[in-house]
Amino acid sequence: MVSRRIDKIVAKVEEQKKTSDAAMAKIADSRKRADHLRHAWLSVYPDAMTTKALEQTVCRLRDLVPLIEDRCWDFLISEMLEQDDLRPDAHVALLILGHACARDEDGLRHCLSQLERVPFAIPMKHGELLDVLEYRLSNANLTLPNTPPLSQEDLAKALGVTYDQARWGVRMGKWLNPPEDRVKHKRPRRWQHKSDDVQRETLKKIRENCREVLWRTLNDEE
Repeated sequence: MVSRRIDKIVAKVEEQKKTSDAAMAKIADSRKRADHLRHAWLSVYPDAMTTKALEQTVCRLRDLVPLIEDRCWDFLISEMLEQDDLRPDAHVALLILGHACARDEDGLRHCLSQLERVPFAIPMKHGELLDVLEYRLSNANLTLPNTPPLSQEDLAKALGVTYDQARWGVRMGKWLNPPEDRVKHKRPRRWQHKSDDVQRETLKKIRENCREVLWRTLNDEE
Protein backbone atom coordinates (compact mmCIF):
# COMPACT_ATOMS: atom_id res chain seq x y z
CA MET A 1 0.00 0.00 0.00
CA VAL A 2 2.79 2.45 0.98
CA SER A 3 4.75 1.58 -2.14
CA ARG A 4 1.78 2.37 -4.36
CA ARG A 5 1.25 5.72 -2.66
CA ILE A 6 4.88 6.65 -3.21
CA ASP A 7 4.63 5.60 -6.86
CA LYS A 8 1.58 7.84 -7.31
CA ILE A 9 3.29 10.79 -5.61
CA VAL A 10 6.45 10.38 -7.71
CA ALA A 11 4.39 10.06 -10.90
CA LYS A 12 2.47 13.22 -10.00
CA VAL A 13 5.72 15.14 -9.31
CA GLU A 14 7.17 13.97 -12.63
CA GLU A 15 4.03 15.05 -14.48
CA GLN A 16 4.15 18.48 -12.80
CA LYS A 17 7.81 18.80 -13.78
CA LYS A 18 6.98 18.00 -17.40
CA THR A 19 4.22 20.61 -17.37
CA SER A 20 6.56 23.15 -15.77
CA ASP A 21 9.34 22.41 -18.25
CA ALA A 22 6.92 22.80 -21.17
CA ALA A 23 5.69 26.12 -19.78
CA MET A 24 9.25 27.38 -19.28
CA ALA A 25 10.17 26.31 -22.82
CA LYS A 26 7.14 28.18 -24.15
CA ILE A 27 8.14 31.34 -22.24
CA ALA A 28 11.73 31.05 -23.47
CA ASP A 29 10.53 30.63 -27.06
CA SER A 30 8.23 33.65 -26.70
CA ARG A 31 11.11 35.78 -25.38
CA LYS A 32 13.39 34.60 -28.18
CA ARG A 33 10.79 35.55 -30.80
CA ALA A 34 10.23 38.92 -29.10
CA ASP A 35 13.99 39.62 -29.13
CA HIS A 36 14.18 38.62 -32.80
CA LEU A 37 11.29 40.95 -33.63
CA ARG A 38 12.84 43.86 -31.73
CA HIS A 39 16.21 43.41 -33.42
CA ALA A 40 14.65 43.16 -36.89
CA TRP A 41 12.35 46.13 -36.18
CA LEU A 42 15.13 48.43 -35.00
CA SER A 43 17.44 47.44 -37.87
CA VAL A 44 15.14 48.51 -40.70
CA TYR A 45 16.40 52.01 -41.47
CA PRO A 46 19.90 52.96 -42.70
CA ASP A 47 21.77 56.10 -41.71
CA ALA A 48 21.07 57.67 -45.10
CA MET A 49 18.43 56.76 -47.69
CA THR A 50 20.52 56.29 -50.83
CA THR A 51 19.22 54.27 -53.79
CA LYS A 52 21.08 51.19 -52.59
CA ALA A 53 19.93 51.75 -49.02
CA LEU A 54 16.32 52.09 -50.20
CA GLU A 55 16.39 48.59 -51.71
CA GLN A 56 18.02 47.23 -48.55
CA THR A 57 15.25 48.84 -46.51
CA VAL A 58 12.59 47.24 -48.74
CA CYS A 59 14.24 43.84 -48.15
CA ARG A 60 14.41 44.39 -44.39
CA LEU A 61 10.75 45.40 -44.26
CA ARG A 62 9.87 42.37 -46.38
CA ASP A 63 11.65 40.17 -43.82
CA LEU A 64 9.96 42.00 -40.96
CA VAL A 65 6.41 41.40 -42.23
CA PRO A 66 6.15 37.69 -41.21
CA LEU A 67 7.23 38.67 -37.68
CA ILE A 68 4.56 41.37 -37.62
CA GLU A 69 1.93 38.95 -38.91
CA ASP A 70 2.94 36.34 -36.33
CA ARG A 71 1.68 38.75 -33.67
CA CYS A 72 -1.17 39.99 -35.88
CA TRP A 73 0.18 43.51 -35.53
CA ASP A 74 -0.73 44.21 -39.15
CA PHE A 75 -4.31 44.59 -37.86
CA LEU A 76 -3.16 47.14 -35.27
CA ILE A 77 -1.26 49.06 -37.95
CA SER A 78 -4.36 49.08 -40.16
CA GLU A 79 -6.51 50.28 -37.25
CA MET A 80 -4.09 53.06 -36.33
CA LEU A 81 -4.03 54.29 -39.93
CA GLU A 82 -7.74 55.07 -39.58
CA GLN A 83 -7.09 57.62 -36.82
CA ASP A 84 -7.68 61.24 -37.77
CA ASP A 85 -5.31 62.73 -35.20
CA LEU A 86 -2.02 61.14 -36.30
CA ARG A 87 1.09 63.27 -36.30
CA PRO A 88 2.71 63.51 -39.76
CA ASP A 89 5.79 61.48 -38.74
CA ALA A 90 3.63 58.72 -37.21
CA HIS A 91 1.36 58.74 -40.25
CA VAL A 92 4.27 58.25 -42.67
CA ALA A 93 5.90 55.56 -40.51
CA LEU A 94 2.59 53.67 -40.34
CA LEU A 95 2.01 54.07 -44.09
CA ILE A 96 5.42 52.50 -44.76
CA LEU A 97 4.57 49.55 -42.50
CA GLY A 98 1.12 49.31 -44.06
CA HIS A 99 2.44 49.13 -47.63
CA ALA A 100 4.99 46.54 -46.51
CA CYS A 101 2.31 44.36 -44.85
CA ALA A 102 0.02 44.77 -47.88
CA ARG A 103 2.87 43.55 -50.14
CA ASP A 104 2.57 46.80 -52.10
CA GLU A 105 6.22 47.36 -52.97
CA ASP A 106 5.49 50.20 -55.42
CA GLY A 107 3.72 52.13 -52.68
CA LEU A 108 6.46 51.16 -50.23
CA ARG A 109 9.25 52.42 -52.50
CA HIS A 110 7.37 55.65 -53.14
CA CYS A 111 7.03 56.31 -49.40
CA LEU A 112 10.68 55.49 -48.73
CA SER A 113 11.85 57.72 -51.58
CA GLN A 114 10.35 60.71 -49.76
CA LEU A 115 12.44 60.19 -46.63
CA GLU A 116 15.30 62.38 -47.88
CA ARG A 117 13.12 65.31 -46.83
CA VAL A 118 12.81 64.06 -43.25
CA PRO A 119 15.86 61.82 -42.71
CA PHE A 120 15.61 61.43 -38.93
CA ALA A 121 11.95 61.85 -37.93
CA ILE A 122 10.54 58.72 -39.58
CA PRO A 123 13.17 56.16 -38.43
CA MET A 124 12.84 57.56 -34.91
CA LYS A 125 9.04 57.27 -35.00
CA HIS A 126 9.33 53.77 -36.46
CA GLY A 127 11.38 52.75 -33.42
CA GLU A 128 8.81 54.24 -31.06
CA LEU A 129 5.96 52.39 -32.77
CA LEU A 130 7.32 49.05 -31.54
CA ASP A 131 6.51 50.00 -27.95
CA VAL A 132 3.28 51.74 -28.98
CA LEU A 133 1.95 48.57 -30.61
CA GLU A 134 2.91 46.43 -27.61
CA TYR A 135 1.19 48.87 -25.24
CA ARG A 136 -1.92 49.18 -27.42
CA LEU A 137 -2.84 45.52 -26.92
CA SER A 138 -1.94 45.30 -23.24
CA ASN A 139 -3.81 48.52 -22.46
CA ALA A 140 -6.96 47.06 -24.04
CA ASN A 141 -6.47 43.78 -22.11
CA LEU A 142 -6.32 41.89 -25.40
CA THR A 143 -4.08 39.06 -26.51
CA LEU A 144 -4.89 39.62 -30.19
CA PRO A 145 -6.22 42.64 -32.13
CA ASN A 146 -9.84 43.11 -33.13
CA THR A 147 -10.93 42.48 -36.69
CA PRO A 148 -11.30 45.51 -39.00
CA PRO A 149 -14.83 46.99 -38.98
CA LEU A 150 -17.12 44.36 -40.53
CA SER A 151 -20.85 43.86 -40.86
CA GLN A 152 -22.16 40.46 -39.77
CA GLU A 153 -22.45 39.58 -43.47
CA ASP A 154 -18.77 40.44 -44.01
CA LEU A 155 -17.82 38.53 -40.86
CA ALA A 156 -19.59 35.44 -42.22
CA LYS A 157 -17.79 35.87 -45.56
CA ALA A 158 -14.42 36.17 -43.83
CA LEU A 159 -15.10 33.06 -41.75
CA GLY A 160 -16.36 31.10 -44.74
CA VAL A 161 -19.68 30.31 -43.01
CA THR A 162 -23.31 31.24 -43.64
CA TYR A 163 -24.79 34.47 -42.33
CA ASP A 164 -27.03 32.48 -39.94
CA GLN A 165 -24.01 30.64 -38.50
CA ALA A 166 -22.14 33.90 -37.89
CA ARG A 167 -25.23 35.55 -36.40
CA TRP A 168 -25.79 32.57 -34.10
CA GLY A 169 -22.23 32.98 -32.74
CA VAL A 170 -22.95 36.67 -32.10
CA ARG A 171 -26.23 35.91 -30.33
CA MET A 172 -24.54 33.26 -28.18
CA GLY A 173 -22.10 35.91 -26.97
CA LYS A 174 -19.04 34.30 -28.57
CA TRP A 175 -18.26 37.43 -30.58
CA LEU A 176 -17.73 40.70 -28.70
CA ASN A 177 -17.27 44.33 -29.77
CA PRO A 178 -15.07 47.00 -28.19
CA PRO A 179 -17.11 49.50 -26.13
CA GLU A 180 -16.97 52.27 -28.74
CA ASP A 181 -18.51 49.93 -31.33
CA ARG A 182 -21.48 48.91 -29.16
CA VAL A 183 -23.77 51.42 -30.80
CA LYS A 184 -27.28 50.42 -31.85
CA HIS A 185 -27.75 50.10 -35.62
CA LYS A 186 -24.02 50.46 -36.28
CA ARG A 187 -23.37 47.91 -39.03
CA PRO A 188 -19.59 47.65 -39.54
CA ARG A 189 -18.06 46.75 -36.16
CA ARG A 190 -14.78 45.36 -34.94
CA TRP A 191 -15.04 41.82 -33.58
CA GLN A 192 -13.19 39.81 -30.95
CA HIS A 193 -13.93 36.13 -30.33
CA LYS A 194 -13.76 34.82 -26.77
CA SER A 195 -11.37 32.11 -27.95
CA ASP A 196 -7.86 33.30 -28.89
CA ASP A 197 -7.51 30.33 -31.23
CA VAL A 198 -10.68 31.27 -33.13
CA GLN A 199 -9.67 34.95 -33.19
CA ARG A 200 -6.21 34.14 -34.58
CA GLU A 201 -7.73 31.90 -37.26
CA THR A 202 -10.27 34.61 -38.13
CA LEU A 203 -7.55 37.24 -38.53
CA LYS A 204 -5.58 34.83 -40.69
CA LYS A 205 -8.61 34.28 -42.95
CA ILE A 206 -9.22 38.02 -43.25
CA ARG A 207 -5.56 38.55 -44.16
CA GLU A 208 -5.70 35.83 -46.81
CA ASN A 209 -9.18 36.36 -48.24
CA CYS A 210 -10.21 39.95 -47.46
CA ARG A 211 -6.96 41.90 -47.88
CA GLU A 212 -8.86 44.77 -49.51
CA VAL A 213 -10.86 45.16 -46.27
CA LEU A 214 -7.76 45.11 -44.09
CA TRP A 215 -5.93 47.72 -46.19
CA ARG A 216 -8.81 49.86 -47.44
CA THR A 217 -7.19 52.84 -45.69
CA LEU A 218 -4.20 52.55 -48.03
CA ASN A 219 -6.58 52.70 -50.99
CA ASP A 220 -8.15 55.83 -49.51
CA GLU A 221 -4.70 57.46 -49.44
CA GLU A 222 -4.29 57.10 -53.21
